[in-house]
Amino acid sequence: MTGTRIHLSALSLAVAGACFFAYPAIRPYTDEASLAGAGAFASPPAWLLSHTLAMVGSSCSCSDCSASTVPCARQRPNPPRASRRSS
Repeated sequence: MTGTRIHLSALSLAVAGACFFAYPAIRPYTDEASLAGAGAFASPPAWLLSHTLAMVGSSCSCSDCSASTVPCARQRPNPPRASRRSS
């Protein structure tokens, strides 16, 4: 794994962590059974921003996983083991 890939992977994890931290802090929490609760969830700035951050965080964490597993996929696979049966 190259130094650049390690730095990008660390940056991706840091961005994902910041997004996942901000999601519950920004998301509106109200009673979901009432009309007032529905109005809070329909407020575009807070709800939209928090859920966009959650999507960005998910994308960053997935891109980090795929970047760190690419070198492992290029290795030769292990030969199959003989199965052992217990008597």
